[in-house]
Amino acid sequence: MQRTKWALLLAAVMPMSAYAQSSSVTLYGLLDAGISYVNNVGGHSAVYANSGIWQAGRFGFLGREDLGGGYAAIFRLESGVSPTTGTAGNSSSFFSRQSYLGVESPYGRLTLGRQYDFLYVTSLPLGAELFAGPVIAGVAGGPGGTAGNIGPIDSHFGGTNYNNTAKWTKDWGPVTVGYMHGFSDGSTDNGTSTRMDSALLSYHQGPINVGVGWTQDHLSAAQSGNTANRVLGIKANYKLGDFTLLGSYANASSRWSPARNQPLEFGVDYQVNVATHAGIAVEQAVVTNAAGVGTTLRQVTAGANYALSKRTLVYAIGAINRSSNVNVYHGFVGLPGGATAPSSGDAQSVLRVGMITFF
Repeated sequence: MQRTKWALLLAAVMPMSAYAQSSSVTLYGLLDAGISYVNNVGGHSAVYANSGIWQAGRFGFLGREDLGGGYAAIFRLESGVSPTTGTAGNSSSFFSRQSYLGVESPYGRLTLGRQYDFLYVTSLPLGAELFAGPVIAGVAGGPGGTAGNIGPIDSHFGGTNYNNTAKWTKDWGPVTVGYMHGFSDGSTDNGTSTRMDSALLSYHQGPINVGVGWTQDHLSAAQSGNTANRVLGIKANYKLGDFTLLGSYANASSRWSPARNQPLEFGVDYQVNVATHAGIAVEQAVVTNAAGVGTTLRQVTAGANYALSKRTLVYAIGAINRSSNVNVYHGFVGLPGGATAPSSGDAQSVLRVGMITFF
């Protein structure tokens, strides 16, 4: 009888051990905090202790279970977090950044849930995150208009989440293709319920990385407001010794108005040594609002970072932005400047020092 009990116990434990060896759940995250000085915010200078300027703070759970035969079940639950306030990134949903469940197979990766479209900066290879869209992610979706003019439409490069989506990606050697569909019961970050489609084509081989992304929101005229209906984005980098050349372009437009946003960015990153990177980027965004009135926003961003360890680094960034038509848009430094409001004039500059850690 005793032997039977032990046999049953071993039979129960052994399969559990086998499954445990083929499954994993990883806790991960990123925290970014620092001090930003802005020379003109509505007519006066300001100093901020803020977070998520270089990269948005987050923590999440990433799970994978091997199902055999080249198949695996996967999931991700990711929430935004601000280390300076302790608040979540989105008050309406806890796992506001990503929450999906899916399957990896020889035929690609299929996931269902709340996900970013393919224009998100991590989906298109820009290279050194020092230039994670100073104009493209910031100015392109951020500045407030003046004299009744609303700000420009969003280029999506700063990240747009969609609920109730299906997303498929597949690698063929150095080439990656992807397609994403948002169902009519889904919604975007701006609260509009919409169907959407997004696609990706990217190439990664040796020193060359190129990505092309496209997103279309099937919005009605009443829903569209200041949201782009169609966005095409291109990002590329080329590594040349210790230098990395960076470039990106987007074309965001509205079906229902003359609104258009065309940000263009070029930069170079230099690896000074194993722990230090420095670089500079020049950006320009040609912007037309829904009333058909436009301006050109130009920005220069320079910065450096130093790795204290494999997980932690410190950085310094400076940027200056200028608008060609102050009657429409005032100067407004985008990410990673971190200004919370436009300048009272045609220019705005920012200096920021910060620290970022990954876990």
